[in-house]
Amino acid sequence: MAEVLRRNPRGTRTADMSQWPAQEFDDIESLAHSTYIQQLIWCNPGESDASTILTCPDEDEEAVWQYDHFRQFCLELNGLVGSFVGSSGADVSAMSEAIGVLDGVTTTLTSEKYFPSRVTVQDASMRKLPGLARKLYKVFEYAHDNHAAEFQSFEEEHHLCARFHTFAEKYSYMDPDDLDIKLK
Repeated sequence: MAEVLRRNPRGTRTADMSQWPAQEFDDIESLAHSTYIQQLIWCNPGESDASTILTCPDEDEEAVWQYDHFRQFCLELNGLVGSFVGSSGADVSAMSEAIGVLDGVTTTLTSEKYFPSRVTVQDASMRKLPGLARKLYKVFEYAHDNHAAEFQSFEEEHHLCARFHTFAEKYSYMDPDDLDIKLK
């Protein structure tokens, strides 16, 4: 059997991206957690599949699984923020703050001081995650409150905020009463 090239060639249209067969978690060689999470998102984009996307494989370390979900949320939130940059009526200072918050969370998640390894996550590092969850939620709130049309369009396609709600509740990163964005 020929080896499957798991890379999108230059010029690949968005609709044609990542169109290779799914792999089992144990068969993924490098950065297995993030690769598997992205694969699950591509294969299960609907809101009803959030539990599938958030379920840690039995062989995996739960802390690394959660950490890589935070990294994935940052990656996808950049897409949401990018969808309303330059839109008319945008409050530049609020948008700048949202971008700054997202940048700060990303900086913390990629900091060797707090997260020195992508294959193990120390307990001290795990204690940073609830604060980062609250900061990421501020970006969702900003987008929801100030760019409702772009937020709704993005949410209908990606179910990112719904997935974040499920994630934050599942791992007790936020009180459910604080997750106050009403999703359709």
